[in-house]
Amino acid sequence: MVVRDDVQRTSGVAGGKTVRPSSFERTQHTLRPGVMQVFRIALILLAVGCLAPAARAQGLNMDMSWALQNQVTLWNQAQRDAARAAQQWLDQVTAYRRRTGYTGYIPGPVSPGQLQQSIQGMNQAWDRYHQSNYDNANCLDAALRKYADQGLLGQQQRVDPLTDRTYSVGTTHQYYYVNPQGQVQGTNSHQPPNYTGGWRELLPVR
Repeated sequence: MVVRDDVQRTSGVAGGKTVRPSSFERTQHTLRPGVMQVFRIALILLAVGCLAPAARAQGLNMDMSWALQNQVTLWNQAQRDAARAAQQWLDQVTAYRRRTGYTGYIPGPVSPGQLQQSIQGMNQAWDRYHQSNYDNANCLDAALRKYADQGLLGQQQRVDPLTDRTYSVGTTHQYYYVNPQGQVQGTNSHQPPNYTGGWRELLPVR
């Protein structure tokens, strides 16, 4: 059985009939993107505030100082290892000069090529680190949007793979389809509303 979804598209004329959007969709088209973002964050904070007593009752541990302490410990260990290696090389060179009386140039333990490779490796590591932070920030933003849309507003985002257009639909159906006129219908079976209307399945936004 095919069930029409209640939140589908903007107002317009399709098939001779005027299709009016819901109040939530009119709000989405009226408010600016920045205002909608603030609205989502406010709803999330409200939900977190409602859940806070239960979280306190369970003794939720939000202490993340262990991560910073672990980073400091690893940094200090690397500094000690580097100082130890440099001192060992200096001791060996000093002993060699005393034993042989040689006073000329002795190349260091690291060649210019090795030093350049080390610098390049460090830069690449920093690039990966920054890219990882960027990806994590995007994942967090997507998770917050998904929580606000689905958990609080009862909405989810689906995309038309043919046009890349994104639709806000409800969460009452498992599958959603769109026709060439932009009408969206939700179904509970993996079948389009019909096979003559050019219906395309809307896919979840990843």
